[in-house]
Amino acid sequence: MTELGKRPWLVIGPGRLGCALAAALAHAGTAVRLVGRRAGDWQDFAAARGIETLVSEPQAALLGPETVCFFAVPDDALPELVRAWQQVLPAEVAAVAHGSGALGLELLAGFPAAMQLAIHPMRALPPRGTEAALQGAPLTLLASTATARAAAQQWVESVGARAIPFAESADRSRYHLACSLAANHLTGLLIRATELATAALGPEGAQAGVLALAESALDRLREHGAADALTGPLVRGDRGTLRAHLRGLNAEDAARYLSQLEELLEVAVSCGRLEPASAAALREEMRAFAREEGQA
Repeated sequence: MTELGKRPWLVIGPGRLGCALAAALAHAGTAVRLVGRRAGDWQDFAAARGIETLVSEPQAALLGPETVCFFAVPDDALPELVRAWQQVLPAEVAAVAHGSGALGLELLAGFPAAMQLAIHPMRALPPRGTEAALQGAPLTLLASTATARAAAQQWVESVGARAIPFAESADRSRYHLACSLAANHLTGLLIRATELATAALGPEGAQAGVLALAESALDRLREHGAADALTGPLVRGDRGTLRAHLRGLNAEDAARYLSQLEELLEVAVSCGRLEPASAAALREEMRAFAREEGQA
């Protein structure tokens, strides 16, 4: 076990991340306590894995100089919760960390700790993460010192995840937007695609087909890059098919689809899949449709 893995952990927040983290820690043999403000089924989840649970407000008795304190709560609740725990802190703890992708280390500046860390999973976690929920997951790391970064990286690898250093000067809001686009927005898009295909294929057939298409596109993107993964009427320059797509949508959905096509055109050109002249012709076709429909 790494140095961080040898210390007791206090995971505050029994949501998706908190439960997944607590399960991974317990599976690795680390002493961990999971803390929530209200009782719930998260306690049954933890008890089944030998994880101690506490329904508690911030209290000094839960912290000590060897403790690793991890905040795993929604972004809006995080600043207030950190301040509440700072007020009861009896002395310096070994490390303090949070799991927010949008917030950085400035949130922990008033928290005396040898190590201050922001550790964010780039993975959609299940409602109750099992021991394997973080296995192989990329965890981005932002650390207060080089020593803290090295210790956190070793700990991440010890629980079977993959550490990705976060550039100190990077804009976390842009990074977190990228995460949202890759997970939540993709999920929403696939749900909409399934709805559109349901009349033709039925609910089960639509879901199976849409997910198969998405999985194959991700496989091609992973193995060969964007130029190989992009398919469909836009990169083929099929203006008639694109017009048929647009005519099949109501005004609101057509406007949304046009915006998505604009973004996809830029990607197709930048990765060399579509010639600039072809992209310009498609863009003019899309604008002509918008004018005809009164959208521009």
